[in-house]
Amino acid sequence: MTMTTDTDTRRIDLGYKPREWQKRFHLAPERYKLLVIHRRAGKSYGTIAEQYQTLLSCNHWRPQGFYIANNYASAERIAWEYAKDFSSPIPGVRTNEKNLRVRVPLGNDPLVPTRVNSASYTLLGAENYDAARGIYIDSAALDEHAYGDEEVWDKVLYPALQDRGGKGIVMSTPNGKNHFYDMYQRALKSKNWYVDVQTVYDTGVFTLEQIEEMKLEMTPEAFEQEMMCSFDAQVKGSYYKDYLIKAREDNRMRKNLFDPELDVHVSFDLGMSDSTSLWFFQISPGGETRFVDYYEDSGKGLEFYVKYMREKPYVIGEVILPHDVEVRELGTGKSRLQMLHSLGLRNTIVLPRTPVDEGIQAARTLLARPTTFFDMERCEYGLSCLESYRRQWNDKLSVFSDKPLHDYTSHSADCFRYAAQGINRLKGRMSEADRVRYSKAEGSYDIYDYDAKWGS
Repeated sequence: MTMTTDTDTRRIDLGYKPREWQKRFHLAPERYKLLVIHRRAGKSYGTIAEQYQTLLSCNHWRPQGFYIANNYASAERIAWEYAKDFSSPIPGVRTNEKNLRVRVPLGNDPLVPTRVNSASYTLLGAENYDAARGIYIDSAALDEHAYGDEEVWDKVLYPALQDRGGKGIVMSTPNGKNHFYDMYQRALKSKNWYVDVQTVYDTGVFTLEQIEEMKLEMTPEAFEQEMMCSFDAQVKGSYYKDYLIKAREDNRMRKNLFDPELDVHVSFDLGMSDSTSLWFFQISPGGETRFVDYYEDSGKGLEFYVKYMREKPYVIGEVILPHDVEVRELGTGKSRLQMLHSLGLRNTIVLPRTPVDEGIQAARTLLARPTTFFDMERCEYGLSCLESYRRQWNDKLSVFSDKPLHDYTSHSADCFRYAAQGINRLKGRMSEADRVRYSKAEGSYDIYDYDAKWGS
């Protein structure tokens, strides 16, 4: 692959020979590109080559490019050697090992000959993505986005690309139907995005014999996800996916579940530096629990969420809150419960502090009941998070831990856990007639017997 700049017309051979899928990727004219490509196909390698081409042909002063992996160590391990290899044939290039930055000279400014232009290319970890906030970016690449924070693209990279018409690349193998899947679906419908899905059979990277060996050595779920780019493959260590599959099979995922004759109760997970989430649900006189809506946001105060609830076409019933809502804030001396009461939200149920695994068991019990329903459209994002909510993986011991992984799925899952734990308390506030109807319809379900029939 050769590259040129406007100030220097010499062609520089970087030694890059793209595969067929990479050639199509490089030639695609769309400003944004999304790649769903199997493992070891050259996603990162091709993307870094694309970014160098963008930076070296950029007409703007001091172009900046960023490659972001899920953490700094991954950025260094995956991309740093590639970044140095691509830049090494360019005369005058400088590398900064400490900051993982390459600076490439682009020649003198034709209007001010004493001023030297240059392009910078920096590697970052998503745990420090705020380092890219508030600056201009001419080329951004986000690697393994299915395993990272959705806000990196939405709130940092995409806005930073706008003022200079920068280009963006998002790539990953799937990780269930999470935020990357949603992004993929939106990109398919947009004329601004180039989308490419390449399975292990498409790229020609491996021989058929190698692929057959992979199928023998990998679990079917891992092969489908990592090599066949399936968004439907089982998420390893998932707490709830089997329960949600069963709910779909039982036709408990439907449309338009909201009944205007019934109160809507809210389970409220209050984030401080994290996202805040709300599950909206109704309990019918016949005993059905219907989750009719889900909402999540971040960076907003309590007054925003109270206003959001009031503006919904719902009659708000009880609001279920976690135990820490009663903790007083150092700055105000008031608890968040007191703040919610001052905002007019008084029908509250504060849960006692309980172990997380007890809450997960309560959530599984609720999901197992044939009287639990979900609005498949209005709860779509919340459900996708529940499906992907999973246990932590211990790399040293090669086993799952007994603790859940804290990531973007945690907000929906924590909030749903509160709903599951709060429903029994909620029934205590129901009328006697409704409580009798609910109890009769609810029946008796043993979660362990239910697990034995079709797996937990």
